[in-house]
Amino acid sequence: MTAYIQIPDEILQVLKSIRSGSSKDRFGVISRSRFIESSVREFLAKKGGETENSGIRVIDLGGNSGYFSYSLLKSNLVDQAVIYDTNKNYLEIGRVVSVLGGIENRMQFKQQKIDIDFLRDKLLKSDIILANNLFHHAGYLFDNDVVEREGWGEYMSQILEIFHEKCDFLVLGLGFKESLPKFWLEPKFFYFADSRANEFEKIINGSKWNLATFARVDEISTDGKAQKSTSLLDNLPKVLISQIDLGLKFIIRLRAWFEEKTGVALRTRNNTRTHKYWIYVLSKGS
Repeated sequence: MTAYIQIPDEILQVLKSIRSGSSKDRFGVISRSRFIESSVREFLAKKGGETENSGIRVIDLGGNSGYFSYSLLKSNLVDQAVIYDTNKNYLEIGRVVSVLGGIENRMQFKQQKIDIDFLRDKLLKSDIILANNLFHHAGYLFDNDVVEREGWGEYMSQILEIFHEKCDFLVLGLGFKESLPKFWLEPKFFYFADSRANEFEKIINGSKWNLATFARVDEISTDGKAQKSTSLLDNLPKVLISQIDLGLKFIIRLRAWFEEKTGVALRTRNNTRTHKYWIYVLSKGS
């Protein structure tokens, strides 16, 4: 009789999307999830001693299909999760996964444009807010005017102030890439010479938040522990690194000029690297 069971095409498409999207963890999602779980568990222990079935509510901004929230729910670290994203397909995948995982009554999925006005005026308060892979896109996907006018650094200071009124525990995932965030500091070719992660730490230290911990994604193991990686290039003099950096940037500009003039696209490698992504864990108090 199982031959008569048919899965609707729309559900098949969702399942295919789940399978193709989860075949490779190119962005360190699993290790990030473990890191977040560990940080939330520590936060809950300090807050009241309870680390399970705590009745805690999490809001997941730009949450895609809600993977990080799902992990927190299945670990019994939080009781309810609300996932916001602009992409209805991602949200639908999340709904299907929540049903398959038996926690559909604990997860809400809402299609919503996320910008500074929504965060300030409409976002409800919650115990925990997750904002992974979101705010480095500010300035070209959303809040374009305010970021261009005030600069990304000042914009993030305002975002941190808003979040301080909305939650007790905040997880920010940021990507410091070649062209992102816009309207801020110029990136370096070598990631270990790029100071933007440390500069953002200064922005946090200038806010009302306490920076509990932060880590580069490629330094987080699959069990969620941050481990400092080393490189032979780390020991090079900063002056030499700066000169090499300028030379490589010149080559990149020369390549762009060649492609524009000739119409020939030169072959390049996949530029996805987890060393461009950072997680900052913030809490109120010491």
